[in-house]
Amino acid sequence: MIAHTLPGHSVLMQNMQRDCFPAKFDKMSKGKQIFEFSDGVKRKVFFIEEGDFLVRTRKDNKIITIISGPFVIGLIPTANSLPLYLEKIDHGKISAIEYNHFWSLVNYRDLLPDVMAVISGYHTEILSYIEAQNSCTETHTKNMIERWNAYPSHIRKRFSLLYFLINSSYLSKSTLCRIMKKLKEAGSLQLERGKLEMYES
Repeated sequence: MIAHTLPGHSVLMQNMQRDCFPAKFDKMSKGKQIFEFSDGVKRKVFFIEEGDFLVRTRKDNKIITIISGPFVIGLIPTANSLPLYLEKIDHGKISAIEYNHFWSLVNYRDLLPDVMAVISGYHTEILSYIEAQNSCTETHTKNMIERWNAYPSHIRKRFSLLYFLINSSYLSKSTLCRIMKKLKEAGSLQLERGKLEMYES
């Protein structure tokens, strides 16, 4: 998953850290710092040095994934700005570099293989997210629980399973609760104060 750092991220950060500037959050939302990939004029590539961040869609604020430092995000070439934003979970150290400057340094310092490794990780996560979608609500919920179960334990202890499911899918709370209850009764799912303890698919 994208939350699991690949070697390319560390290489890029080591080679470009001196060229970055401290990233300032663009706004506060419900007490959380929000970082946008574009200011309307210039795009930014973010270097997450430490901490955890939610990657959300700008359209409906759905959680696409959760990333932890060291991690580089925002470097994908696109015609328009990314329809995503970052939300700092608790603490974190994050810096940024202007998008065009980033790519000029990639070419100048021969870092394209490392960039491609990072982009490959992005594509793997996107495919994982797509594959989790299913017209059967129960199968879809199970797939999303498996995704949540794959995150590091410190992430899973930070949020309840229901919070993640509501914020990363389009299923209703009542539907999710009904399916979770069925899984718990079958012994496939165990929660502790709402946090995921065990899941067997």
